[in-house]
Amino acid sequence: MNINDIKRKLIINYANFRGFKTDRKIVVFESDDWGSIRMPSNEVYNKLLAKGYPVDRLSYLKYDSLESNSDLEMLFEVLTSFKDKNGNHPVITANTIVSNPDFEKIRASSFLEYHSELFTETLKRYPERDRVFELHKLGIKKKIFYPQLHGMEHVNVGRWMKSLRGNNEMIRFAFDNQLFDLSEHHTFVTKHSFMDTLHPASQEDLILQGERLQLATQQFKELYGYYSKTFIAPCYIWNRYHEKILKNEGVVIMQSGLFQKNPIIQNVNQYSKKLHYTGQRNEFNQIYTVRNCAFEPSNFQGENIVERTLNQIRRSFHYRKPAIISTHRLNFIGSLDMQNRQRNLEDLNKLIKSIIVEFPDVEFLTSDDLYPMLK
Repeated sequence: MNINDIKRKLIINYANFRGFKTDRKIVVFESDDWGSIRMPSNEVYNKLLAKGYPVDRLSYLKYDSLESNSDLEMLFEVLTSFKDKNGNHPVITANTIVSNPDFEKIRASSFLEYHSELFTETLKRYPERDRVFELHKLGIKKKIFYPQLHGMEHVNVGRWMKSLRGNNEMIRFAFDNQLFDLSEHHTFVTKHSFMDTLHPASQEDLILQGERLQLATQQFKELYGYYSKTFIAPCYIWNRYHEKILKNEGVVIMQSGLFQKNPIIQNVNQYSKKLHYTGQRNEFNQIYTVRNCAFEPSNFQGENIVERTLNQIRRSFHYRKPAIISTHRLNFIGSLDMQNRQRNLEDLNKLIKSIIVEFPDVEFLTSDDLYPMLK
């Protein structure tokens, strides 16, 4: 074990030691990126690869796409195969992006104006997505799929639009193929990556982001019929201004990784880190919940992902913490590579079965189910 591994282990143990504790064996699956576009098709993937872009280096570009009917149906089949001690199925807290860029309208404005569309409109242009939103609502009804807010869009609007106007060849080529990001890293941000929605380059950007967040909360309510009580920032990047906006819109829990990346305005890849723990409060009396486990098989192929996640759950319960498991959408997507979905659903099945066998008193909850315990 190297020094970085030792340091990370100490930080994780410290975060687990602090804050809220419970003797209940609680498991929460938090899954990001639902509703957001990524790689549109294998045809686009192969075109980009032939052009020399290393889209095969990042699992999010290799496997992730707008969820399909089959993706949801097969995921739901696994979830409904199990029940906890209270008779509840495992449930995915599906952190959802409510809109995507409207590429044609942006082009029609000569890249001077940003336009977006609800993800339900985006679905209409993708094959085998005609029942996706219906399946979202079915998942809510069956208590196995519970959308929460991940943002208006998963793109840094201000920086992306500025780059499009700069006529950068890579960025324009991505745009022409209905993509807004070809970066090789998911969370390491550069001037040519745009996934970090809430990293402002100026005060003007910050105000725009606040307006987009306010609109996102309202559109989420119109889509699903309820307000989102929790929020997770794309790329774990946000600041107190965003928290204040979200507080005013009814968000009481900030989902988080171990660290919040607090953006430094005008410096694209610079931010200060803030360590969080479950039960911690901010100045607006919002509560942080921290992901202390991960089930990300698309990113850790070749490893025993089930045992890895189980060990993290054991550690969480040892510290009397809820096991809050990060598992991004790409793990359940098969439209680009069916084996990705099949392989990972088999591992998810093994994981849930192992949890129930080892912890028969387990309770499967959503992120906002934690609020009554934490407030």
